[in-house]
Amino acid sequence: MIQGLVHAVKSWIPNAITLMNLLMGCVGVSLAAWGDLVGASRAVMLAAFLDLFDGMAARALGVASPVGKDLDSLADVVSFGLVPSFILYQLAASAPGLAGTEWIVYVHTLAAALRLARFNHDTRQTDHFIGLASPAAALILVSAVAFLGQNEPLSLQIRSELTKLLIYGAASGTALLMLAPLPMPSLKNRAPGPAIADLMVLGTSALVGVLSAWLLSPDAGIFCALLTYTLCSVLRLLLFPNSIRP
Repeated sequence: MIQGLVHAVKSWIPNAITLMNLLMGCVGVSLAAWGDLVGASRAVMLAAFLDLFDGMAARALGVASPVGKDLDSLADVVSFGLVPSFILYQLAASAPGLAGTEWIVYVHTLAAALRLARFNHDTRQTDHFIGLASPAAALILVSAVAFLGQNEPLSLQIRSELTKLLIYGAASGTALLMLAPLPMPSLKNRAPGPAIADLMVLGTSALVGVLSAWLLSPDAGIFCALLTYTLCSVLRLLLFPNSIRP
């Protein structure tokens, strides 16, 4: 009985982390609805931080389960699918031109849901992601919004000159990257030795992120690191196609 109680308590630790991820998504929706797009972006960033630890905790405690996996995907659909799209919707609604087309940004939500459903049943994604992970795709969008929100003159210029086309392009771009059959290095690599090409991609991305954070801002650091990670993953596939483990 005591052993069963201990196991039950252990199983709730990763689930509690996942639910905190979901709660941050709910907070993000609320903040975006109130017009605080920077605050909503920060909530998504915190959700991404929490998302790093739920699976790690489940494996460390030996309580990984299908329920926890499904709960994680449901939370991710909200935090990394719905919230970034809603933030972009609010941003697009305040930009001139193309009236009534703001719903296009929800292509990011649809792609995130499809990617997460595929991920739960794809046995190939142990050493590499196939397509951009939904937290990374969300962080690309919200870090750009947070950076612009902290630089009002640049934000106003973006809204007045590029209007909604840039916003729609960003949402469509992350949607395509999530669904593309592109192998990308994973921080959760379970293989005994990551390939040199993997380390090059991750190391270059980290270096660019640190430099961008130092020269510009932490938000710019996140954006530049993930953009570099995506571009380097494409170059890795072109230059070292045989380095991808089956």
